[in-house]
Amino acid sequence: MNDLAVIEGKIHVTTIRAGEWFVQTYYKEVLDFFLHPLNVYGNHQMANILKIALEKAIIVKDDFLNTDEELLSFLKKSGDSEVKKELNKLAQVLNVSEDREDYSLHVRKKVRLIDPDYYDGAHSIPLSERSASTKKHNEVAKERSLQGVKIKVTYK
Repeated sequence: MNDLAVIEGKIHVTTIRAGEWFVQTYYKEVLDFFLHPLNVYGNHQMANILKIALEKAIIVKDDFLNTDEELLSFLKKSGDSEVKKELNKLAQVLNVSEDREDYSLHVRKKVRLIDPDYYDGAHSIPLSERSASTKKHNEVAKERSLQGVKIKVTYK
């Protein structure tokens, strides 16, 4: 908190070290978590289930206002064989791994770049203008997001 300041209504980092820590932590979550093969598979599968349920009018858009647990319970109780089959895939023991050559699923995520404002005591600039590390993190994140993740799913 000591490395933050509000300048003209915007939050700024006041040290390069704090800004780099924030960028590194952010990308660890975005790239390592959201692009992890198991999370990619689970999110893709759940999106597919919800799409099926919407198309069959098993759920309506307002059902998304419920908690995740309530919505999942509603889907399980629907009795629809296709929804049940797809939900069962989520519960199966499976092996999910990244495989750029032999893959079952290719997913691209929205490009999410972070470049905090840095205040050097006189000027406000994007941190990447002063930090090679931040600039490199953004290049890697952009490339990974544009390439997406290719995963192989095998059921045991």
